[in-house]
Amino acid sequence: MKGSKALSIVLSLALVLAFLPFGVFTAVAAAVAEVQLSGTPTILPNGETTSETYNVYFKIDPVINSAKTVSERIKEQSYAPDTTNPLNLVAGKTYTVVYNAGPPTTWELKDGATVVATSSDGINFSDGTNSGKFSPGLSSSSIKVTMNSATQATETYSDSPFSYTSTAILSVVDSSGKVFKFKANDDSNGKAIVENKTDYVRSVKLYAGNANPLTFTIPITVESKKSGTGSLYLKVDPVSSQDQFPATMVELAKFEAAQATVSVVSGSKSFGDNGVQLSDPVIFQISEPVPGVFKANDQIKISLPDGFTWNGVSLENVLLGPSTFSVSGDGSKDITIKITDPSTSSTGRYLFTVKAGIKVDSQVARKGDVVVAIGGAKPATLTIGRYGDYQVNVSGEPNDIWAARKVETGQLVGKLVLDELLPKSLIDGRTIKVTLPDGAQWDDSIAWYESFNFPASNKANLQFERYEKIGDDVRVAVFTVTSHASSDAGKTVIEIKQVKTKPSFNGPLTVEVSGTAGASGTATIANVKPIITVTVENKRDVVIGARNQVIGDIVVKENVAGALKGGKDLTLSSEILGNINSFVFDDAGKIEVRSGDIEFQPGHPDTTNDGTKWYANVKHASTTPSEFIIKNVAITLSRVTPEGDLKVKLGGPAAYDYTDTLSIYPARVITPADQTKTVSAKFTIDSMSYVVNGETKAMDVAPFIKDNRTFVPVKYVAEALGVKESDIIWNPYAKSVTIFKGDRVIQMKIGSKTLLVNGATIEMDTAPEIKDARTVLPIAWVAKALNVDYVWNDAERSVEFNYVAR
Repeated sequence: MKGSKALSIVLSLALVLAFLPFGVFTAVAAAVAEVQLSGTPTILPNGETTSETYNVYFKIDPVINSAKTVSERIKEQSYAPDTTNPLNLVAGKTYTVVYNAGPPTTWELKDGATVVATSSDGINFSDGTNSGKFSPGLSSSSIKVTMNSATQATETYSDSPFSYTSTAILSVVDSSGKVFKFKANDDSNGKAIVENKTDYVRSVKLYAGNANPLTFTIPITVESKKSGTGSLYLKVDPVSSQDQFPATMVELAKFEAAQATVSVVSGSKSFGDNGVQLSDPVIFQISEPVPGVFKANDQIKISLPDGFTWNGVSLENVLLGPSTFSVSGDGSKDITIKITDPSTSSTGRYLFTVKAGIKVDSQVARKGDVVVAIGGAKPATLTIGRYGDYQVNVSGEPNDIWAARKVETGQLVGKLVLDELLPKSLIDGRTIKVTLPDGAQWDDSIAWYESFNFPASNKANLQFERYEKIGDDVRVAVFTVTSHASSDAGKTVIEIKQVKTKPSFNGPLTVEVSGTAGASGTATIANVKPIITVTVENKRDVVIGARNQVIGDIVVKENVAGALKGGKDLTLSSEILGNINSFVFDDAGKIEVRSGDIEFQPGHPDTTNDGTKWYANVKHASTTPSEFIIKNVAITLSRVTPEGDLKVKLGGPAAYDYTDTLSIYPARVITPADQTKTVSAKFTIDSMSYVVNGETKAMDVAPFIKDNRTFVPVKYVAEALGVKESDIIWNPYAKSVTIFKGDRVIQMKIGSKTLLVNGATIEMDTAPEIKDARTVLPIAWVAKALNVDYVWNDAERSVEFNYVAR
């Protein structure tokens, strides 16, 4: 199992590294190899190679291959037959080399047993009549020479046995695959050996036994003046899968077609309908990168947009090279520069300047940047100035900010940019007013420079003056243009560092710019996003007067990790109507975390003693955005709360840096349905039955008349008028009766003329008495105690009690 796991790890690493781009770490045989150019790729401006040498850095870590031992090496030789009496060695043939130390010292070239030529220095060979020359020359340990062509050979020579671990084939190609001749030298520290196989292919071998990691540099020189496409690469191919070189391509240089350049050396011009005057013209510099880029009859055109023409076009100065060109275009849209006789290495490259004024057709010309098109040179376009009236363009560079949260130190709300079309479009000594929209304010509790900054690059110098209110809100910041830093038109920027927004503000923060300085318009300086999103689930109806009514569930979702601050309170509170809270909290309910890792203090949420505020303390801020739900919060409504959606205010320092709150509506205040009914109860003297709303009921004691007073049984009258039997309590020891009817508590005692209603004493003119085990009382006092009306019917000898029940 351990072996399988290790193999899996190695294979995984190999797969990951195999997909890395050229010139970075690659895996071969579980080692890591790096090949890269020392420095950055060069530019070949004429689209041709140069004689520059590129140093390519190699790193093998670790060196793990078994070493291979060889005693022969090869070296590339150039061969030049004598021009008069040439010694022509046959291409494709291999000649044996015999060295004799002497004296005299000699080298012999043999074709089989036949001596073809001899030399005394290993360089100059002769057959007695004809001769030729090897360069750099054969060594004393030379074994053989193979003629690759009539002028190129490969020498094989013996050497002290040396060991190497890996071999790679090197070649130089461009993006199209074209192959280039090149030379490569050994590493200067002897850590790698280069063998020259052909003009186009070299091999590199690593010495064994070097300390890990093995690092070395191979100098690469490419044949010069050869055209190419795209980029020039050194291609590295390991000979086999066991060799620790990576298969990669290292970018050495980039081919670029040589092209003249046009630049503006007179600076950007700002002008109106009068155009650009010849006294202060536009000046172009034309530069040939190297002699010979321009050909005969080549042209450069510098073309104005519609509505503009050149005026007074002429050569200003020849800085370098010949004057073999013409300049024309006065009165037209195009300046034309024509080459009549190309430059050469002896005359030097072209470098000269051309000047011109500009005339404006105000009916056609467009205001703004004036951009010329360039043909026959680079770049393709150039901005030479700006045309327009005395005008200031207002724009913004907004950043994202959180609603009702302070912007962190070092960050910006955004930028307000005032861009002059012409110099002095912003008038010195005049004011600029920047007005925030409803729902946003400037923070006048901090120093002005904590809210604004003026970069040193500004064209106009601004000074903060004051804040102004709209209603109760500080929404206007006033600035004064004190002076201009230069006579040029350009941008003046107000960097905005701090602004207060309400929790409900969501979307672009767009300011209005006005005042007397010449700037007007609107600009978006920030995009405001909610740091938490609050929604309501299971919205409920609540009624006035009822206690412990549960409101809907409040769902809080963080829009970023740590949105709610650790150690701070999240709060809920009621709206203040006059001086009265629209509701008070009866029960704090509970918090359930649906997702994320936010934590609240144990025992939270809670409410203040007077019930006016709910709060929950965040024990630990989240590390992943969290969502939680506030459930089962119960309230009692004030009698002044209007019908409709019930406003609950969510806030607190855990959520917001300012005292503003977010309004949510988790309940609806409704008027309860009319549940009243009229109750009529009729009792007749000496009758054992009574009638309630037309329904006849029986009782065990009849009403009677005593001392001209009509006595009725208290129990049956109370029950008839809606009192439950359980709410009529007889105390046999105290001989008292207690009746609970709605918000009234009635107490009477047999033989006592004192009647208690909600603890208040009422003196009666007669006392309750008992008849047939029932408490009876004159009808007037029964009606008073129960707070009902009654009517006596003398003809029927009956009494009727009337009551509106809820």
